[in-house]
Amino acid sequence: MVKAPLYVRIERELRARLAQARPGDVVPAESTLAAEFGVARMTVR
Repeated sequence: MVKAPLYVRIERELRARLAQARPGDVVPAESTLAAEFGVARMTVR
């Protein structure tokens, strides 16, 4: 089984989080997400 590229896995995770979010919930900053996923900010962007 071939793993999806890291940026695709991050996108899937963010989409899942957004699907669960309620109006008014705050989306973390790029720098926060980059630290969480252990990637460069450009990868998150």
